Amino acid sequence: MISRARHILGQAGALPSLRWKPVGTGKRSLVDWTPQHDAFLGLATDATLAELWDVPTSSVYYRRRRLALPARVDTGLPTTWTTAMLRDLERLTNRQIAAKYRIGGVTVAHKRRERKVAPATRWNTVQWTAAMLRALGTRPDNDIATTYDLQPATVRAKRKALGIAKVIRTKVDWLSAAVIRQLGTIPDDVLAERLGVNQETVRIRRTAAGRAPYRAFAWTPDIIARLGTVPDRVIAEEIGATTSTVAWQRNQRGITTWDTRAKKTPDQ
Repeated sequence: MISRARHILGQAGALPSLRWKPVGTGKRSLVDWTPQHDAFLGLATDATLAELWDVPTSSVYYRRRRLALPARVDTGLPTTWTTAMLRDLERLTNRQIAAKYRIGGVTVAHKRRERKVAPATRWNTVQWTAAMLRALGTRPDNDIATTYDLQPATVRAKRKALGIAKVIRTKVDWLSAAVIRQLGTIPDDVLAERLGVNQETVRIRRTAAGRAPYRAFAWTPDIIARLGTVPDRVIAEEIGATTSTVAWQRNQRGITTWDTRAKKTPDQ
């Protein structure tokens, strides 16, 4: 009996996930049922089939009722969990385990809760590199998630699992001249790390301030020699940078502004 049930689940799990079909503007989409999927209704529990086919349990329930098929009751027959199956709880989803071992999705969910194993998703099966691990706790979780194309919850869970404290966000005065001066003069991610905020926050603030994104430029000796000898905007126009970028480079080298130098020049 158990082998037959597993055979049925294996066949049902081999079918592709059900798709949704639109039924008109403003109306809910409906599941696009196929004869192949209909053939398994009632042979396994609604919840199990719903998980295998990636649809709500209610969709399976109403489809089965419409076809006047009796419900399958979970007999609760025990499943022998091998070491390999228990390891898979850490890295596979309930649906993947159910299809792989031909057991019910509900059975997998019960075992997961029993062993207190966090639900596996396609995000928390990430291969964490040394660089990714070093970033934990040094930058906001959302920023790390954006950098490595992860979910913030995945980064947060990994950081907590390693006992790493989160970055305490600092309150930034975005209207202060000191902060505004830096927008667009250095890369957003560098400024974000310096201020202790998310990179996306810096991008939004920079755009709102009308500042173009930072563009790397090779500051040649000739360009550096001209800093402070002409207005910053002149050099900015020549090299295709913002005036604030030129000003920042000049200030970093302790060079005074062009007008300050001009005032010190004796009247001709």
